[in-house]
Amino acid sequence: MRKGRKTIPIVLCFSLMLSGCGSIYSNYLEVEQLLVIETMGFDYLPGGVQLTLASGLSGSEGDVKLSGVGATVSAALDQARNYSFEDELFCSQTNSILIGEPAAKRNMEPYLSYICQSPILRTDVPVFIIRGGSAFESIMESGDSRHGVSEILKGVTEYLETRGGSHIFKASQISRDSLRHGSALCCALEFSQSAEPPAGEAPSAGEEAAQSARTLAVAGLGIIKDSRLVEYIDQEAAIGVAFLINKVGVSRVELKDAMEREIVLEISSGSSRILPRWDEAGELLGLDISLEAEATVTEMNDNADLSRESYAQQLTGALEEHLAQLVGDVLKQSARLEADFLALGSQVEQHSPLLFRHLNKSFSELLPALEFRIAVRARLSHTNDMKESLT
Repeated sequence: MRKGRKTIPIVLCFSLMLSGCGSIYSNYLEVEQLLVIETMGFDYLPGGVQLTLASGLSGSEGDVKLSGVGATVSAALDQARNYSFEDELFCSQTNSILIGEPAAKRNMEPYLSYICQSPILRTDVPVFIIRGGSAFESIMESGDSRHGVSEILKGVTEYLETRGGSHIFKASQISRDSLRHGSALCCALEFSQSAEPPAGEAPSAGEEAAQSARTLAVAGLGIIKDSRLVEYIDQEAAIGVAFLINKVGVSRVELKDAMEREIVLEISSGSSRILPRWDEAGELLGLDISLEAEATVTEMNDNADLSRESYAQQLTGALEEHLAQLVGDVLKQSARLEADFLALGSQVEQHSPLLFRHLNKSFSELLPALEFRIAVRARLSHTNDMKESLT
């Protein structure tokens, strides 16, 4: 029995017409012969690569997972085809690319090059590094009969697009930033258990089944320098990245007020402006960074009173200080690594093209000596406080 079958959209016919064939019937394949690959993973092996593939779920049937090994990605793909039971692998609908941490630390360029040059993949496919793990294990062991790995990754992508506080980095962007700036960012995922029983309680039969299912979850950002993974940025600090690249999504921030009471805020929007500072001789001294942020209060102690102007100001100040800290930490990491993964150099060049052209070093090399001055202006747009509506 074949598994993982999906209806192929009409665009397939057009892709066949544009492939250089003299007829749309050339290399024609029945839909039943196509295995739609939605997830693809790369891992390093001595002397080669391990390629892992997964389809999506199809009705009551599970997803199909394949793996191949070869000296090149193409060779590994050919080996995987040998296990596809006469199916042709259709990769134009691949929605996620996973790269194992050892492969990312060694060299990401071969995989990014394949993605961006291969005629069977889109260049705008999101790329994820598996933090502390391999793509093979993540694909082969994630999910269950209700949620396959491809469905899990669709959920991860949706989370990042709406509430992750992170930008989704695609293959074309990672390759472009690596070429232009020598460094780039890539979203990271961790491979972990999908559920745990409450502390002190024995799991029920259903909970044991849930525990056996493993999943992929957002785990910050990977910093790529010279085509190699060098460090990570944790998920909370990724909010600082989002501000600096002007891709601020809805994200949660946990603070404490002056009485050490826990307050939860939700950032709804934000932006940044970066201006270079030059001396009279044309030397770059530093960057002035101004942030704007809007947030709402989602959780607070019953004794906290946002109707008091002094308390609202104190809470706003705490948010401003927190955001300045997050942004400052990311900038320090960039300077320490001499890695312009935030593309700050491009912003400096756009603002002062003539001065930038005459820099005596590359912008990345100048980063450790630059002074960063950060100013934040935050606003609590509304609080949904019932006490306010009753007064």
